[in-house]
Amino acid sequence: MTTRAKIIEHGRRIRACLKQPESAPLAVPAQITVLLALTANLFDPVPLDRMTEAGSAVREATASIPAEVCARFETATKLNDEDKKAIIESRVKHWRLSNPSLTPSRS
Repeated sequence: MTTRAKIIEHGRRIRACLKQPESAPLAVPAQITVLLALTANLFDPVPLDRMTEAGSAVREATASIPAEVCARFETATKLNDEDKKAIIESRVKHWRLSNPSLTPSRS
């Protein structure tokens, strides 16, 4: 796949993840978690038709984020690299283990 095609596919995943009903906006921790997953390219191997499911799984994983990190979501305090790493490694990658059907096989 060309670089341009990869960028376009990544953009499609961004749009798929950020869709939300106007009457039921996502909580700030869920939004930040999804954005961190997107910037870490964790959704890139997920088939586009499974992005809604993958995004939901990541949002559900936000429930296990430590309270002190969630508190920084609601303030002007910037997340530090340790916070981001904890969210991505401990929480966001969890969805891949819990949802192996969302990751394409590498045959």
